[in-house]
Amino acid sequence: MLYRFKFFSFLLVIIYVGVTYYIIDRLFFMPVRNYSLFESGMVNIFNNYIFLLCLLGLSIIMADIKKSLSYIYILVFFIVAYLITLIMFNTILDWVFLFNLDAYFVFDKFPLVIIYLLSILIGIVLWIHPINYFYKIGFSIIFAVITSFHVGLKDIEIFTISSLVNFPGGNLLIIIWLSIMIIYLLKLFNEKYTIIISRIYGSWLITIGVMSSLFSLLY
Repeated sequence: MLYRFKFFSFLLVIIYVGVTYYIIDRLFFMPVRNYSLFESGMVNIFNNYIFLLCLLGLSIIMADIKKSLSYIYILVFFIVAYLITLIMFNTILDWVFLFNLDAYFVFDKFPLVIIYLLSILIGIVLWIHPINYFYKIGFSIIFAVITSFHVGLKDIEIFTISSLVNFPGGNLLIIIWLSIMIIYLLKLFNEKYTIIISRIYGSWLITIGVMSSLFSLLY
């Protein structure tokens, strides 16, 4: 059993190294003019610094999980929620218009506004961190739904399986790749210090989210 676990862990490391090589090759060595929708999706994450801050917050929340299998469960829930949101994108958009949720913000700003709200939510969760594993699963689903809706607003299309090799798939790949890297790095620090940092960082995210939302209302 231990041999199988070590082999599985080694296989995951090989896959991650391969994905890392692919990402570096595409983003740093491929000419921008040759980018497909998939590469554009990868770049979209790096161009959204507030989302990157949110991703760091999510990683801090997940970093204290001990078992590798628990991470796999969360990853499965995240991907399923991400895909279901894309499939139901048009329905969700109809609800947004039905309840005039975009009334206070120009629709062009709406993709960023929901990230500002996500920033506030993550900041609140960081304040009460650490949280129970099942709450972590629930929060990862919420994060996936908001992220997926944000991606859909940036590239509105009818979602099909082929979308995974287009803009939405590029975003998903970078999100998973960055999350794994950040969580691994956070595990190098003492958990006690991570909790202290989470309070400070949570306050910062709430401030950024509130200020950004207010500026979106005023300008």
